[in-house]
Amino acid sequence: MSDGGVLCWVIALSCEAAPVRERYKLQRVQGGPFPVYRSTCGGHWLVESGIGRSNAAAAVMHLHHVSQAPRHAAWLNLGIAGHRDLPLGEARLINQVVEQSTGRTFYPVQLFTPPFLRASLTTVDQVAEGMTDDGCYDMEGSAVLDLASRLSSPELVALVKLVSDHGVQPGQYPKRSQVSAWIEAQMDDVDRMVEGLKALSADEARRTGEPRGFTALIERAHFTVSQRHQARDLLRRCKALGVGADLTSIIGDSRDAKWILKRLADHLDGLEIDWAQG
Repeated sequence: MSDGGVLCWVIALSCEAAPVRERYKLQRVQGGPFPVYRSTCGGHWLVESGIGRSNAAAAVMHLHHVSQAPRHAAWLNLGIAGHRDLPLGEARLINQVVEQSTGRTFYPVQLFTPPFLRASLTTVDQVAEGMTDDGCYDMEGSAVLDLASRLSSPELVALVKLVSDHGVQPGQYPKRSQVSAWIEAQMDDVDRMVEGLKALSADEARRTGEPRGFTALIERAHFTVSQRHQARDLLRRCKALGVGADLTSIIGDSRDAKWILKRLADHLDGLEIDWAQG
């Protein structure tokens, strides 16, 4: 993953995700229960969840597992929503989420000035045929916000919704091409939102002190939780002993986590410190 901040996208529909995949040049990385995409540098990961809270929750956990998202990863739920009377295609940053079926209320934390006006969101389990308040309505937002805020710091989680209808009958949805066009028209502002979230992600990574080069190292192979702790300790030793972050000369191109850790430990054990040198 990128040391410059990590962003995990959760988007319900492929037509909603298409402009994002194109803008950030995301490539499919695996099948599994949900389609997952990533950028070459690992700074962007995206999962297409399908419709509904259950799908959204499962997709968040799937992406967290597949991407091995760090605690400092930012999460963005982008997609369409209904609204009583806002113009179609208008975008809003969500500042309150009410889960209709449980009555639970969530308040996203926002630490920078966003490029969008704000609105509340009600997450429902059935398509909303009519809207009685001035908020947006969707079917995934509360699940994404709830879970992602547990996996990362709450200020790293955001929801952006685009108005797609003013209340529809079940089965009556906008055309896929229209949905993609609405999101494409907002991508410049989405870019600015992304920049803010990734900057927060990078700040959080520095604050939590992940050793330099850790992300690049664990991308080489599958590291267990225990092996990740070992890798952190070894990289901190590297820094203390003046070993550079580029470890290629020590571990080569190996993709074996156990061998990488042993080789790195042996190398550090073999170093001698001349305490007479200032």
